[in-house]
Amino acid sequence: MNFIAVDGGGTKLNAIWFDENLNLLGTAQAKGINGTISPHDECLRQIRACFDVLFGANKPESIDCIYNTFGNISDYVSCLEPDIKVVRTTPLGEAKGALLAGRGMESGIAIVAGTGSDALYVGPDGKHDAVGGVGAILGDQGSGVWMARQAVQNAVKYAQGWGEETLLLDMLKQHLDIGEGFPHSLVRYIYASPAPFQTLGKLLPMVAEAAKAGDEPCISAFIRGGHALALQTVSLIRCHMDFGGHVITCGGAWKAYQPMFDEYKKTLNEYFPDVEVHRPWFEHVLAGPMKYLLDQGYTPEEARDKLLAAFPAYEWRM
Repeated sequence: MNFIAVDGGGTKLNAIWFDENLNLLGTAQAKGINGTISPHDECLRQIRACFDVLFGANKPESIDCIYNTFGNISDYVSCLEPDIKVVRTTPLGEAKGALLAGRGMESGIAIVAGTGSDALYVGPDGKHDAVGGVGAILGDQGSGVWMARQAVQNAVKYAQGWGEETLLLDMLKQHLDIGEGFPHSLVRYIYASPAPFQTLGKLLPMVAEAAKAGDEPCISAFIRGGHALALQTVSLIRCHMDFGGHVITCGGAWKAYQPMFDEYKKTLNEYFPDVEVHRPWFEHVLAGPMKYLLDQGYTPEEARDKLLAAFPAYEWRM
């Protein structure tokens, strides 16, 4: 038996191929596949490229199950070569995927902060609800794109004489080699990309570097991001008081700057002091293997130990 687990987002697509004993048969990564950021045709192209790398020269005749945490499962199936038989699909969805990879939970609340952001609820009865998740134009407060945009917008204003002083200005010029003609060189850098929001989100590590050096505008972007995510969580909890008391944070933006998490937790506990906030156990892509083990009768803790032993590279780390 063999299985595929895939997890996509605005920045990257991760895939792992494994057997019933958790032997790793292949791994692959491609560019992001978020339809609010990249055109659908480009997303499909990235899925196909990811599968090409995943299988290499060892293309299977069949796949016993595909687990996906993001996007439409039919897109993944359609991007496989036509002669590969898919026995079963298990669409987990972003919310359940976050909970499974985060703590082996199948219901509760997960707060995603990656290229995009949202607060996600899965009830004991399987009911789903969300706050946010409306894309970078209409929202995504607290996402990597949103926080990078706040900091970069200030750098542009500072360059033109009306923003707060920031280390980020020189960092952008030097690291992107766009010093001449700034800020219009930055305009070209962002908008010449086929996915401008994705390009903007990739600047978040630079914003974090400036924040760690004490840059107040960049620090502020992260603090406001954590605060905004907490308020979204409060809104979701008020609608679903049965969520179980545990909140899982997940997504790459949480890794950038610890005070963002601290602000999030502080603000949330001002409203709900007893709510426990957890870092995730694993990256999203291990939601599939986690679901596989839970369905075999393992407890979440037993499954965690087996996955740590089998897939140590996918443990969630700052």
